[in-house]
Amino acid sequence: MVEGSKIDWAAHANDPAGIVSDIMAFDRAVKVALDFAKKMEIQ
Repeated sequence: MVEGSKIDWAAHANDPAGIVSDIMAFDRAVKVALDFAKKMEIQ
């Protein structure tokens, strides 16, 4: 399980830039995990 550290704070503060920034960071983290998993399937 992964949770962004700032998304709740940004939502409560009505900070859309903070929300989007955390979602984009989460998206990059998921990509790294998927790339790793795909690499491990080949071996």
